[in-house]
Amino acid sequence: MIKDSVYTGYYGFTLEKFNYYRQRDGLAIPMLNTSGLTLPRFPPPLKIRGEIHAIQPYQFRELDNLKDNGVQFVRQRVKLLVPHRPVYKIPERYSNGKPIPLMTDQFSLGEERVTPITAWMYIGVPEYWDELMDAGYNAAHLFTTVEHYKDRRPWLQEYYSMKRETFF
Repeated sequence: MIKDSVYTGYYGFTLEKFNYYRQRDGLAIPMLNTSGLTLPRFPPPLKIRGEIHAIQPYQFRELDNLKDNGVQFVRQRVKLLVPHRPVYKIPERYSNGKPIPLMTDQFSLGEERVTPITAWMYIGVPEYWDELMDAGYNAAHLFTTVEHYKDRRPWLQEYYSMKRETFF
């Protein structure tokens, strides 16, 4: 669907927290957590990790049709946190005017930085999904929660992330 897009090589984390579901057929359903409540039968509200792609404008029409924009999902601008580390080149080291072996063209990583950006994201429409995810028989057989991970970075802590193979 997004074959003409470009994967930027970056991933980002949503600033807002979501309850994140997956249908058994693999469809991802991020639901914005507006209440802030954590309920035992629902997935915890966490940030979502995802790839960042540069999409061609004409592709939004196709994606909107696929995601049933306005009915099942709504395309919304969301704030993302993009972690990155600057790379520094270590200058060549010399001894008596000659480069020291194994001391040339070396690089060092700087401290992690987090840059905020905005991007489009498809978010589940509660009026459509809430009845389907009633936490009863249907929910248990049709929906699963997405795996979540713990991280030691204080700005992140826990987050959802779907593995790439889930989509293919």
